[in-house]
Amino acid sequence: MGEPEFRSRSSMETGVVSTRMVSATLIENLYPSPSARRYRCCTADGSWRNHSIRNVGDRSSLSIPMRSSDEPGQTQKVAPAEGFDYYRPAVYWNSYPSVVEMLNERATGDVATWWGSHLRDAFGPFRHALILNCGNGWVERALIEQKIVESAVGVDISDELLAIARIKAETDGLPLRYHQLDVNTAEFPVEEFDLVVNHAALHHVAYIDRVSRRICELLPPHGVFVSWDYIGPHRNQYPGGMWEDAWRVNENLPPEARQVMAYPHLPTIMATDPTEAIHSELVSCSIERYFRIEHRRDLGGGIAYLLLTHNHHLHDLPNDVSEPIVRTVMNADFDLLAGDPASTLFTYIVARPKHETLTATEQLSHWTESEDERERLAAASGGIYYPRTAVASLSEQVAALGGGTLDERTASVLARVPGTMLVRTLIVRLKARFYPPRSLRRAARGLGLPGQARNRSLSPDLS
Repeated sequence: MGEPEFRSRSSMETGVVSTRMVSATLIENLYPSPSARRYRCCTADGSWRNHSIRNVGDRSSLSIPMRSSDEPGQTQKVAPAEGFDYYRPAVYWNSYPSVVEMLNERATGDVATWWGSHLRDAFGPFRHALILNCGNGWVERALIEQKIVESAVGVDISDELLAIARIKAETDGLPLRYHQLDVNTAEFPVEEFDLVVNHAALHHVAYIDRVSRRICELLPPHGVFVSWDYIGPHRNQYPGGMWEDAWRVNENLPPEARQVMAYPHLPTIMATDPTEAIHSELVSCSIERYFRIEHRRDLGGGIAYLLLTHNHHLHDLPNDVSEPIVRTVMNADFDLLAGDPASTLFTYIVARPKHETLTATEQLSHWTESEDERERLAAASGGIYYPRTAVASLSEQVAALGGGTLDERTASVLARVPGTMLVRTLIVRLKARFYPPRSLRRAARGLGLPGQARNRSLSPDLS
């Protein structure tokens, strides 16, 4: 799918580019002013920490289908773009059998045991389940077919996907029912559920405290909440250290199997599916607020997810060539996870409700007010919650010069530029577009880029 066109208002609309203007804008993005608006988010123990949120106003090139309301308790509407296909053909890290086996082993202790089977044998079976953001219904169908649950209700915002789920359930004669709703409202059917399933759903939820609380209210004391989800950086804006770890492993792979290390392009995410990882960093702590965790296994992904997902070069190789490479990547991922458990991007959790939390009315009110304020400010700021990472800021500025696109080689160069060089590198890129090659080479020498990166940055097709 091609990237939509994005233009920088500060530079492209006037037809004149000022290196001083753009670099100043970049510095502002990297270092928000002291007057930046602030909101609070929860830490793992349920306490709060402050984060900045900027009102990007007309300077933003982001477009998000979000409706703003200043009324207390109102839900800010955030949804994928019309026609967005969650089930479009793609390569993910769990497209490889060896990755599935290793994830099974990390989650359940057995390479042949799926998380659903573990859930059934250790905590179930169950009578009636609620499936969050069920999509086309594959999760609940598998749960019933494997005798993990007797019946289930699926909820999703997409009428189109629910229609597919209903047809398949009716064709197979399965005891499944479906409701169309926006999960953010937490207006779930009131039924006697003993299981609620979050399979890659909560990382799409904006009102994550509200939804987690409502699930806690729905479940009886013996009920179970199971979560298999992405808990990594918000909207896949990976920190520099994680990006560098993955880069180093990637560089040691055979050239024909290497990932194109293109940093996730926030404007594209915002234009296609702004719910993607909208509050992924809050998934674990939101669960811990309202549930008593009885089983948790971190699944990693800090290296493997970055290098295997969307890596068509590797996926197109014969299995006897690709599988040893995949295992090499997964072993590096395991080493990272063992040395730094906080690096995990995915986790498997089984928990039971902490109903005592629901009696702390003053605390609950505070959490509600804070969440409403966070979402209201974000809606007023074009859907932006956090200051951009350094690489994201630079890549967006450079992409704006090319009409909103960032080619593979430029993205790879940007991925390796140290933070201290970001502003000067941007100026070199601007000169590459608007000044003669001789002056560009002098600027690049002054920047002190490594030879390989310097040569790439001077390539004619990159300027």
